[in-house]
Amino acid sequence: MPTNWWRVQSLTNAASDREVLQRTSKLLLQMHQYFLLVALHQPYIVPLASTGYDSIDHTYSQLAATAACREMLLRFIIVRDYHRSPSYQALEGKAFTAAITLLFVHFNGHKLGHANFLAHQRPQDLDLVEQTVDLLDSLATSKRNLNCASQSQTLKQFMKIDQEAADGSLFITWNEQQITGKTKEDMNPQNCLRLPIPYFGIVSISPFESPENVPRSETPRLGLRASQEISILQKTGAGSTLSNMDDTMAWFNKWVNDDYIPESS
Repeated sequence: MPTNWWRVQSLTNAASDREVLQRTSKLLLQMHQYFLLVALHQPYIVPLASTGYDSIDHTYSQLAATAACREMLLRFIIVRDYHRSPSYQALEGKAFTAAITLLFVHFNGHKLGHANFLAHQRPQDLDLVEQTVDLLDSLATSKRNLNCASQSQTLKQFMKIDQEAADGSLFITWNEQQITGKTKEDMNPQNCLRLPIPYFGIVSISPFESPENVPRSETPRLGLRASQEISILQKTGAGSTLSNMDDTMAWFNKWVNDDYIPESS
């Protein structure tokens, strides 16, 4: 396609209904292309230790997914704000996935400190997600769309968690698809955020309190390693699967005592 085909055109200043349809069709094609990129790179964005997330450099996927999410959300806002009919509601699920992926990119970046090369772009990206949330809220109110209301609430909760992570709080993530029954209930605390994500299923995020015996000054470095090593699906030295949150905390405290050595001042 020629480069000017990718230009974003507004629907509000179209000269005729025919031109509106032509611009809408082009925007939809662009959205689908960008969503394919989001879906392709998203498995390398979600920080699950059980997937080998921290064993490979995912810089390319982070950059590709971030750019695709921005372009996807920008076009979603233009199209869905103009076309409020139910025939376009399938776009909301794709926009939700793109917004979640974009938040995960910045959520992961908080652990890198000064090495976070996307930190300067976070305000603009958060504004894009907020515009998406506002649009979902509007659709939920005007069309009584419960799905939009649920998606909006989930994004608001994730944005709150992202801000807490930016302020230095620690979180752990795990995939609920690989646990069932009573074990699943034990791993689902009330303050846990559950995210439906393609490929992974349900991914949960929970706050993690750092052990009292670790100096507060070491928390950022500890948080980076904790994000890499902790997963509900990890196994103990004996090979038994961790069955609940208490087992996870006990395992982590043992890891800190046995393996973690504070840097000398």
